Amino acid sequence: MNTELFLSFTPGWLLDVTLQTTVLLALAGGVVMGARRMAAARRHFILASALMLIPVVMGSSFIAPVRRISWGAERAVPTADEVPKKAVEDGGDPFAVRLVPTVTLKAKAVDEVTPSPLWAVLWLGGICAGAAVLGVSAWTLRRLRGESSMVVDATMQRCFAEEAGALNLELPEGCLRMSAACAVPMTWGISKRTVLLPEQAAKWDEGRLRLVLRHELAHIARGDVLVTLLTMVSALLLWFHPLVWVMLRASARAREQACDDVALERSGVSADDFAEELLAAVAGLGSTA
Repeated sequence: MNTELFLSFTPGWLLDVTLQTTVLLALAGGVVMGARRMAAARRHFILASALMLIPVVMGSSFIAPVRRISWGAERAVPTADEVPKKAVEDGGDPFAVRLVPTVTLKAKAVDEVTPSPLWAVLWLGGICAGAAVLGVSAWTLRRLRGESSMVVDATMQRCFAEEAGALNLELPEGCLRMSAACAVPMTWGISKRTVLLPEQAAKWDEGRLRLVLRHELAHIARGDVLVTLLTMVSALLLWFHPLVWVMLRASARAREQACDDVALERSGVSADDFAEELLAAVAGLGSTA
């Protein structure tokens, strides 16, 4: 497919994909909203799966489009192939058979509209801009890890090892790190996994430390880092669709709630105490920022 053909093909194809994606995301959102007592992990699975199906929808629509908007309008215009006006002389006879002219309709393309390549350029430009933002974020995290230091405190290392073992995680040495530039606990990395804590975490009591570590390690155990990356890339493919971003935010909220559920299940405390401990941890971070 040459460039000119691709540019003319893109608007109709994107319309196909947008309509199909709208139905897909609306169904997923309806299922989640309809089941209010659904576990957060299941809600996240449904929402994230719907988002990650966007590239599949785009590929299938490209190969076998369900519908295609017609950018070139064609209508039939008449051309008359006339027979003799009086093939039968009537001689004034009112009952005489008269032959009328026959008209043949021939399809003739008129008012053809060529889609502007601006639509395709804008779509591709939005994807490139989003990819650039992701690239900057990846570079920032890499620099943040490089400027951080490995945790050497024996108590923190012991808590980290025990919580990781409880989730059947085998993490390399140096995975747990600490940085003054870190405002909140963070977890990232696929090949080089990193759990980064703020410096004030050294002053936390063991209960709060374990609570935070359970939450962060739950992200690794659930594979949230890779899933989040895939959902963000999928969202970029339809960056102009507001429902995509609504679903992405809902997926992020469900992801965090699912990790809270894992931490609560392992904490052995009530939900109220768990919530109070989380609020205390957040308040502590804010007061030292």
